[in-house]
Amino acid sequence: MKYRLFVFPEADRDLEELAGYIARTSEASALRFYDAVEHTYGRIVAAPESVALYGFTRAEMTDLRVRSVRGFPNHLIFYRALHGEVQIVRLLHAARDLSAGFPDQN
Repeated sequence: MKYRLFVFPEADRDLEELAGYIARTSEASALRFYDAVEHTYGRIVAAPESVALYGFTRAEMTDLRVRSVRGFPNHLIFYRALHGEVQIVRLLHAARDLSAGFPDQN
């Protein structure tokens, strides 16, 4: 099955914030981060169900999967595969309280 990619606005904001933070130290690293996220999105779309479910216990989140950004293992992409669409929900740093990254799911 071929999947379409949909990125939620929250995930776009996460990407901009994380890249901005990285750019404070190195603009080259921030550009590499953008490229790595794009590459990882492509890998997710190619085989979204190859990654196990993350294991959230709240009913609204049990279908979420997580994959780290290639080359940035502490940056996590949370997504779901649903009806031929990959939905990128959030992009969060692993050091963050992950459940706090989903406040509307509390």
